[in-house]
Amino acid sequence: GGAVRPEAVFKMLLITFDTRFIKEAEGYSFGGGSVVEGAPIKTFPGRLYLACRAILILRGLCSALGMDVSVVRLWEEVAFAVIEQELGRPPREIYAEISEQPVAAASLGQVYRGRLKTGEEVAIKVQRPGIGESIAVDMLLLRRLMGVVDRNIPQISQPLVPLVDEFAGRLFAELDYVMEGHNCEKFQKLYGSVPRVRTPRIMWPYTARRVLTMEWIEGVKLTNKEAMAAANLDVIDFVNVGIECTLRQLLDHGYFHADPHPGNLLATASGDLVWLDFGMMSEAPQYARYAIMAHVVHLVNRDYDAMCKDYYVLEFMDRSVDTSPIAPALAAFFDDVLDQSVSQLNFKAIVDGLGDVLFQFPFRVPAYYALILRSLTVLEGLALQADPNYKLLAQAYPYMAGRLLTDPAPELRSSFEDLIIKDGALRWSRLENLLNESAKSSAFDAAKLWLLAEWLLTPNAAGVRGLLVNELARMVDAWAASDVRDRLSLRLGSRAVAERLVPVQPMEAEARDRASVVLGAVSSRLGQGTPLALQGSGPWGMATPADVDTLMTQMQSIALRTWPKLETLMTKPGAADLMNDVAAQLARRFTARAIKFVFGAQQQLAAAVPLGGAALLPPAMPGREGSF
Repeated sequence: GGAVRPEAVFKMLLITFDTRFIKEAEGYSFGGGSVVEGAPIKTFPGRLYLACRAILILRGLCSALGMDVSVVRLWEEVAFAVIEQELGRPPREIYAEISEQPVAAASLGQVYRGRLKTGEEVAIKVQRPGIGESIAVDMLLLRRLMGVVDRNIPQISQPLVPLVDEFAGRLFAELDYVMEGHNCEKFQKLYGSVPRVRTPRIMWPYTARRVLTMEWIEGVKLTNKEAMAAANLDVIDFVNVGIECTLRQLLDHGYFHADPHPGNLLATASGDLVWLDFGMMSEAPQYARYAIMAHVVHLVNRDYDAMCKDYYVLEFMDRSVDTSPIAPALAAFFDDVLDQSVSQLNFKAIVDGLGDVLFQFPFRVPAYYALILRSLTVLEGLALQADPNYKLLAQAYPYMAGRLLTDPAPELRSSFEDLIIKDGALRWSRLENLLNESAKSSAFDAAKLWLLAEWLLTPNAAGVRGLLVNELARMVDAWAASDVRDRLSLRLGSRAVAERLVPVQPMEAEARDRASVVLGAVSSRLGQGTPLALQGSGPWGMATPADVDTLMTQMQSIALRTWPKLETLMTKPGAADLMNDVAAQLARRFTARAIKFVFGAQQQLAAAVPLGGAALLPPAMPGREGSF
């Protein structure tokens, strides 16, 4: 305990500083020369630099910080004495069986396999005696070391001593196995409903501050390629489960596993992903969770000014810092990156690129943010070992898309609006993408889309509802005009004449195709092939305002039969406004088309009569109405 143990330094730096600490150390110059280029080992900053480089190299050995047999183990007599001190009886009296040797060891303790007298197999985690005193000395020395860094390297904008204090608090909390047991149960309560996620059951009669007895779960570490292959278990499959669970931890409740190295994840033969070691947990505040999702939306929209403002909410920057110079730097990096689809984006490349941009400015990384990035990076690293082409964001985006569609929180509704609206118009492609992507997530509940429908009828969504009215009217108008054009072509024998009588409007083809998709979906839902029909009672089957009212009534009736829940929605004031506004817009559009049609027909007749072509435009046949 008289010297700082390397693993303690490494773990603390990895969790709190990560590459930011190293990046700034690389840029430090001392005595007229660069730390990198000069003779650094003769100076304190140089030695610090080399130490940081060594830590970076050790990143691949992070599994040694978890349960791993490579750590020097306790003598059985010592470990069993701890059990007796904590539980009041010798281990042989408490457990029906207990292994002579530990099955795993770590810097804070080690694990034995045993069996209760009631028959359950258990894992018995025993803390190293005196570890608290050793950690106290380690943290004191580390705190003094970081104090020297704070005083002598001004290039590191974030004070390091507070980070040491925060880390020390987390580490001391990790020594309380009773708290760890409660953490495990809280994790199970919050995330146990996630498909294929599992945690060990805590055996409370056999648990104390330095002894934790829990259910033994047979499993394979995700890093053990040979064992995974022998058990016919797919690493990618389990990583995808881990990613969804991690996203729920961050974005649903903000309570998450803060030490998610590969040794704490097991794959079972039944397909469950088991989370272990709940000594170090962390929480992300609600405002930060919403800000993260807003930040993703702003990134997708390339709204770099809004991204800069997000850094205030995320507490990356103090509000006294002018973030406007950051926007051009973000644009320079992300404009090229975002030319790819979301499914092709590389998570690590984005994190590294964002880090390179922010390193140029005075910023800090909140502990919760660094920890969750580390968690996702660990999972992506596991997947990349199995599949070099794996893309983490392709797995993460469906969950976020589902949250944007179904979460009623005002902050996320605002992000939803930002995503689907641009320059006063709805971006249907974005909405369709959200629906398609969200369906890929096991967490997506399509029934919750009614929450989105309810929101659209509230005063807060008046802006979106107005745009939706315009789009619905445009779709029905385009569909109806196309139908009239087709019938006129057949009756007149001329497509060109039909298009002069019913001109094609800009973007009409897109609106018509979208209307066809929607009507097809409704017909499929009804289990029949009969499409909605707008009966045109005017000349040549043209629709009148009365026909529009009939269509709206027909649509409402079908909708209520198809989705009974609409009956409740239709009682809301916004629903009546929506239907009335759509009907009014359709009436205006059809009236305008009817006027153009009449004038077009007169011009066509005038041009056709000298050629004996008056018969080209006969009046509507008595008793016959066109299906518009």
